[in-house]
Amino acid sequence: MSAEIMENLDILKIVKNTKDFDQALAEGKLAVVIGMEGLSGIGNRVNLINALYLLGVRHMSLTWNEENPLATGVRGNPNRGLTEKGIQAVKLMEKLGIIIDLAHANDKTFWDVYENTTGPIVNSHSNSRALCNVPRNISDEQIRAISERGGLVGLNSFNEFVHIDRDKQDIHHLANHLDHMVEIAGIEHVSFGFDFFHYLKTDTIDSFVEDVNIGTKGFETIERIPDFIDILYSRGYTKEDIEKISYKNYYRLMEEVLD
Repeated sequence: MSAEIMENLDILKIVKNTKDFDQALAEGKLAVVIGMEGLSGIGNRVNLINALYLLGVRHMSLTWNEENPLATGVRGNPNRGLTEKGIQAVKLMEKLGIIIDLAHANDKTFWDVYENTTGPIVNSHSNSRALCNVPRNISDEQIRAISERGGLVGLNSFNEFVHIDRDKQDIHHLANHLDHMVEIAGIEHVSFGFDFFHYLKTDTIDSFVEDVNIGTKGFETIERIPDFIDILYSRGYTKEDIEKISYKNYYRLMEEVLD
């Protein structure tokens, strides 16, 4: 990754705070927040979070579905949550100013993190379990808890998280999730977290996709985002609402956590 970053500094800027973000926009560059989707790689060496912070990492989740020395993902033991090392980890992340992401965490890990932190937490790419009951989606109680902390829930476009019925895994049912999350959390605590992966190799996709039919109908790639925004306008969302969901809410979170 470091080589790729160095080769592309003419078009991107690593963002560690909102000042960096503003500078990237002023220079016409992509603003990139370095994140870690799962911390299995550090084992139980919590102090390595300091090293990752010094390297520019400002966003972390504890697990990618699996059990590890820090926490438990959605494929792990439902009665296992954060470990003692995991509690140390989230406290350090909060102290340093790292965005704590609970996507892929199981319910017990979610509530353990909630009880052992005080600031904003996010779930960057999950939908509503009330509308599609799969483990990677989250409950209304979790959505409400995130909003009460000033955090964000990111809308995920992955078809298996949109509806149990394959015939209803489409752009309109995806919009239903946004409606529901806004109703529970408020417009200030919802964002886009689409999680497109159509560009990945087949062997990678096969490791986590059950259905051979990949993609939410009408929203298969990033090029369809304008179509989704048109649907939101048709449902009564204002330009200001869509700006909040698109970037302003995340910018506010960055101000609170990173600055």
